[in-house]
Amino acid sequence: MKLSDLIPSTQDIQREAFDRSTVNIEAVTRAMLTAYREIVASGPSSSIDFDAVRPLLETLIQYVTGDPAFCDSPLVSNRADLRKGIWLKGDYGTGKTTAFNVFRRMNSFVHLPNPIKGRTVSCHQIHELARAGDGFMHVLEGASHIIIDDLGREQPVFGQYQAKALIETAYLRRIRLHASTNYTREQLSEKYGHGVGDRIAEMCNLIQMPNAQTFRK
Repeated sequence: MKLSDLIPSTQDIQREAFDRSTVNIEAVTRAMLTAYREIVASGPSSSIDFDAVRPLLETLIQYVTGDPAFCDSPLVSNRADLRKGIWLKGDYGTGKTTAFNVFRRMNSFVHLPNPIKGRTVSCHQIHELARAGDGFMHVLEGASHIIIDDLGREQPVFGQYQAKALIETAYLRRIRLHASTNYTREQLSEKYGHGVGDRIAEMCNLIQMPNAQTFRK
């Protein structure tokens, strides 16, 4: 069964409109889980504990559908807010990047009122763009959202400066920041300065991945 087969009919969901009174949330949940399995199967992961991951996916479904219940989620460690981005912290191989890929893929099938979207860049890419003289800030031109993958794993000193500048610029331009990281906010504050750590809490809903077991074999 394909991902698109699980999406509710266009009578329930249309690209131009989203009606929470008619959308089949359970069908969207099944679609998310199917997409997760597809991405895991095609990647370096060989197994996954869906019972452990499902609470995270259901919380993110509340987020992308604009459900006020998201603001009461026990998975969000700071003040939850639908207007902020998503920050996923977890160990290496626990599915952070996969989760973002799933929800970005959903944008191709359904119009969501509060999507996780935007260009995905790693801090390694930011470092290479800046070193090549291409100007890494162009990734923010015209952007309303940005996804940073593996924040904190960039090259020391120069790469850290670029990542810090990217976060601060996104904050000033009111660009919604989504990010995955292996580091706590406190550890990133040590890397980038306490001001950036505070910005992260202002810009993002801080979520710890619920499963500490790596999926990568």
